[in-house]
Amino acid sequence: MSEAAARSRQRGARRILALAGLACAGIAGAAFGSSTGKLTGTVKDPQGGVLPGASVTAASPVLIGGARTARSGADGVFVFPDLAPGLYAVKVELAGFHAEELQGVRVSLDHTTAIFPTLGVGELREQVTVTAERPVIDPTQVAVGQVFTLEFMDRSSIGADDRSYLSITGSTAGVAQSELTEDPQVFGSTGSENVYLIDGLDTTDPYTSTFGTNFNFDAIQEISFSTAGFEAEYGRATGGVVNLVTKSGGNDLSGTFDVRYRDSRFSEAGEHSDPEENDSSFVLPAATLGGPLARDRIWFFTSAAYQRQKTTPSLSPTTADFKGEDYLGKVSWQIDPRWQAVFKGSSAPSTFSAFNAGPFVAPEAVATERQRSVLWQAESSLQLADRLLWEMQLGRHDRKTEDGPRSGDLQTPGVIDLDSGISSGNYTRVQSSDRRREEAQTSLTAFLAGPGGGSSGQGSHELKVGVSYAALTLDALDNATGGALYTDDGAPDLFSVTPAIPVQTYRGDLFAGYAQDAWRALPNLTLKLGVRYDRAGYRDEAGTTVATLGSWQPRLGLAWDLAGDARTVLRASYGKFMHPSSLALPLYARLSVAPTTRYLACSRAVDAGVTDPAQIAADCQAFAAARGGAVIQDPLHRDAYGFAFYDALSTSPNQVDPHLRPAVAEETSIGLQRQLGRRTSIELTYIAKATRDLLADTCSENVPRPTPDPGFQDCRSLTLTNPAAARRDYHGLLLRLDSREVDWLDVVASYAYSRSRGSVDSPQISGPDFDVYPVHFVNTYGYLSDDRRHRFKLKGFVKLPRRLSLGFNAIYESPFDYSVLQNLDPPLYGTELLEPRGSRRANSLYTLEIELRKGFRMAGLDLELIGTVENVLGTERPVAVCQLAGGCTSVDGDPIALGGPTDFEPTRRYEVGFRVAF
Repeated sequence: MSEAAARSRQRGARRILALAGLACAGIAGAAFGSSTGKLTGTVKDPQGGVLPGASVTAASPVLIGGARTARSGADGVFVFPDLAPGLYAVKVELAGFHAEELQGVRVSLDHTTAIFPTLGVGELREQVTVTAERPVIDPTQVAVGQVFTLEFMDRSSIGADDRSYLSITGSTAGVAQSELTEDPQVFGSTGSENVYLIDGLDTTDPYTSTFGTNFNFDAIQEISFSTAGFEAEYGRATGGVVNLVTKSGGNDLSGTFDVRYRDSRFSEAGEHSDPEENDSSFVLPAATLGGPLARDRIWFFTSAAYQRQKTTPSLSPTTADFKGEDYLGKVSWQIDPRWQAVFKGSSAPSTFSAFNAGPFVAPEAVATERQRSVLWQAESSLQLADRLLWEMQLGRHDRKTEDGPRSGDLQTPGVIDLDSGISSGNYTRVQSSDRRREEAQTSLTAFLAGPGGGSSGQGSHELKVGVSYAALTLDALDNATGGALYTDDGAPDLFSVTPAIPVQTYRGDLFAGYAQDAWRALPNLTLKLGVRYDRAGYRDEAGTTVATLGSWQPRLGLAWDLAGDARTVLRASYGKFMHPSSLALPLYARLSVAPTTRYLACSRAVDAGVTDPAQIAADCQAFAAARGGAVIQDPLHRDAYGFAFYDALSTSPNQVDPHLRPAVAEETSIGLQRQLGRRTSIELTYIAKATRDLLADTCSENVPRPTPDPGFQDCRSLTLTNPAAARRDYHGLLLRLDSREVDWLDVVASYAYSRSRGSVDSPQISGPDFDVYPVHFVNTYGYLSDDRRHRFKLKGFVKLPRRLSLGFNAIYESPFDYSVLQNLDPPLYGTELLEPRGSRRANSLYTLEIELRKGFRMAGLDLELIGTVENVLGTERPVAVCQLAGGCTSVDGDPIALGGPTDFEPTRRYEVGFRVAF
């Protein structure tokens, strides 16, 4: 056995031992990402005195194992620490008092619901049912964010495009979504700085740090999106934490079938679009089924969906064709009254033909991408004692991506014309990546009584400690089609040759540990104190550690229930949040370097006045020799005189600063939430966030300090480091209204005033932001792409007579910023900022979407006809503008001045659907 193979086997054995060690340590449940909520309360008599010993029963169709019972302590307090999200009936009984029952008590994911039942004196059989008052404020919550319930998501998600968990997160107050990806941008962070938890398991893509999997929208039970101030159990994010729980079935058989359809006939013509020239179609059938295998013991849930979408971009000679499927299977098992286990598997294969179709891509240059995401998950929760909960989870997430020329031709190089922007000849890359995340995590939660002896009374503590380990693997391939690339600038210019390299494997290990305490210092004051430690280690293809990133992150929070009735709560938090980077880091530092040799067309290498063929050949040879190379003939003979050696790039591996630090955000928030009616609350929150130690590469000469190189003569290699100039700063004021005041109206409205500034506006690690000093360092600090001075969102639905309902979604954003750029001439590359980043403003954006549903009841089934209108106002506002000081070129070849629009909103569009539920 070779030494490399032996090392590989040892690493595999260590990984298995680490995963098994955590599994054995836990024997139980859903660690870092909670998939439950809490219910607590204080039982009192009519005079306000506490009532110990009351029996409290919580029952819900979402609760496997049947109703649960707790008793109030000496201070009248009771607690249910881990209830599935949903609506509950809560019954409170005590001998000598009227029983009281509260219907429709909502328990939300990651939140605590507080109720205050008052028992009147009387016989037990005399029961009082209360339905009017339902709690709307979590009196212990310190995190900023939003919870999206099942009914709200279903009826307020407008059209098929909005029926995804990423679209839902974009409805959160102050959150932005870029035009290139649906990953939310949270308070100045990019879309690659969030963490995505599915039933408690981290499914964040280990390579791109973006979302990792898709599945049927109707499989979602509830989503909690924390955007600031989240507690120590949550980490690996300087943006937000998406925590999603899937459905689990129930004691009754239930299911859905939902189909949505549209095509180009459903779109109106506009000034900038013509449906007849933009052939498109979309269909999305999806189904779910859940129920009991054994009542109150074993439940199952399954879902499946198929999506087919064809789109022809304006003036594109080809049509993009996407085919996607997703499948989910889940079994929940109540082993005994204290022990529950859940097993889940999902798969999401897809094929995207001509995904790069557009007006600047010739038919022979389109590509096909194939993806597959597979998720396996097992979790268990064990109540060791009345106030002791042990949870554990194991999971594996595989995501494989392959893309290359649709034609299958791997031998012909591609051509990119810099003057026209047209790609031709062939698609330029052959790429594949297989990303794997194997994770184990466990936690222990103890509810310690206060001096009064209550389970959650004055001076009580909710202590939680946990650890997590993840093994990350990336098998990556990235070669140039035909081993080369032509870059033209009005005529044949550069011929770049890059040798192919085989698949290489890169690895990483993520470890995290945390401890947190929710201390009820006073009956109406909760202090949340915690600390978290994250460490990330990355290894190159030879198994050598290239970077180890670690950080201690204190988290402090305060929730003050001003009147002790959960109606007015003051919140404040402070914390540090680390991003662990990704497998893009060891890939950046790869040893298997494929140097790119660039050759300049001889017709461009000689003086313009030379016309004699022999003189051209001689001058071209001299040009190449002066640079230490020769003249070659390219395979397509694009220049009759050949191509002369120009230079060689990436001749040595990239370097990693040995003092590299992880990116860390320091964040402070303070807010006040007030209940206005039975089920209405308003919340005002201020957030300040500073993100430092961002990772970016630069010419090695700039480490440890920038060194002038205006002619690009000394940049022999690149180094990944923490440039002092790389930073982000965010300040925002959020106002949010959440109302279910009446049964026929559910609405969430928010307004955000913010300033988002910084010097890095793209995902971390590789990019030209800080390569060459000073040209890439000038004017870098300014307004970021997510900066909007004002952002207003309104989302919800209204139930109308005759089984009609109307969903709506309205957004207004004040003018977006843009920069003034200038393309740099060779040997420099990229662009130069001529003014501070984001120095200019374009136009505001606003949209309105509505969805009307008509329901029927037939043969025990609930049927709905669905009609959707997107962009009701029919506006075609510019969504992107030209940022080049010298102007741009439209798809028709027309010149566009600086600040002129380059892309527009789609015009008014319609969609139809049909839905069955039982």
